[in-house]
Amino acid sequence: MPPEAKAETLKDHQDQKPLLRELDQKQKQVLSLFEESRFITTKELADFLHIHRRTALYVYKNG
Repeated sequence: MPPEAKAETLKDHQDQKPLLRELDQKQKQVLSLFEESRFITTKELADFLHIHRRTALYVYKNG
């Protein structure tokens, strides 16, 4: 990653810190899924949270 892009990413991350502090632990864990992949499936979310797929879909749509 070029230094300029790295600096911009770091700046964006720092700008989000107040918002990140408002998340509960479960929300932070779900957010960590996106560090591995840009997209996650309902199945992945359901498996991660140990909930039914339909519940995961509801969480996704209303989250």
